[in-house]
Amino acid sequence: RSQEPLSCSFTHRPCSQPRLEGQEFCIKHILEDKNAPFKQCSYISTKNGKRCPSAAPKPEKKDGVSFCAEHARRNALALHAQMKKTNPGPVGETLLCQLSSYAKTELGSQTPESSRSEASRILDEDSWSDGEQEPITVDQTWRGDPDSEADSIDSDQEDPLKHAGVYTAEEVALIMREKLIRLQSLYIDQFKRLQHLLKEKKRRYLHNRKVEHEALGSSLLTGPEGLLAKERENLKRLKCLRRYRQRYGVEALLHRQLKERRMLATDGAAQQAHTTRSSQRCLAFVDDVRCSNQSLPMTRHCLT
Repeated sequence: RSQEPLSCSFTHRPCSQPRLEGQEFCIKHILEDKNAPFKQCSYISTKNGKRCPSAAPKPEKKDGVSFCAEHARRNALALHAQMKKTNPGPVGETLLCQLSSYAKTELGSQTPESSRSEASRILDEDSWSDGEQEPITVDQTWRGDPDSEADSIDSDQEDPLKHAGVYTAEEVALIMREKLIRLQSLYIDQFKRLQHLLKEKKRRYLHNRKVEHEALGSSLLTGPEGLLAKERENLKRLKCLRRYRQRYGVEALLHRQLKERRMLATDGAAQQAHTTRSSQRCLAFVDDVRCSNQSLPMTRHCLT
């Protein structure tokens, strides 16, 4: 009974591959042994620029090039195909085979070889051209690695995130369009929020004004009758503050004419009748009823 070969001594995970002769690792993990006569394969992929991770025998020269079994087989096939293209075959022998049917012996009879048909000669020539390539034995074929995934050598070391973050012009335009739409929706929501706050402040102001008018009544507009001395003093100060920095006399008339000209220039003549002071009513209240008389020019109250 023959002794079974020992398994690989790879420590990171179990490996069922047999050891190389005189070594403790298989062909896949032989590079773990720094003293082994192997080095990394010198093949570099033209697709991703990665180097083949398989093991290859160390060359005699220190800087020599060495390939693994798979890439050595590929290089041999490529070299053989290139040599076949440059040297298509012995031209003289081909011509002699083509002219053999015309050759005659001294007795005038043809040889058995020349009596073959044209189809047989063509088949022989094709078989000769096909027979140039040496048959591939089982040892030369790549058996694969049962412990690894069924990927090619070139794609083993390919980084799946190599092209991450790289976008085309159409993708960039689509992303920017989505961002602009999102920004537009945020601005619209912000404007709606500001409008809501403005309406809420206006509502509170009108409510507070109504409450203040109901609490104070029309005493500030009717006159100082029935008020205390302190209230009269406050009312006088309030009226002084309301008349503060107001224009009087010719200055007030000129300012009013300037405002009317501006209103005509901006809003048109339709606003003139609405803005004239002659149509304004008196602001005084009598028994909680507003006075219906027209106010005096440049004033807020009527004559009574």
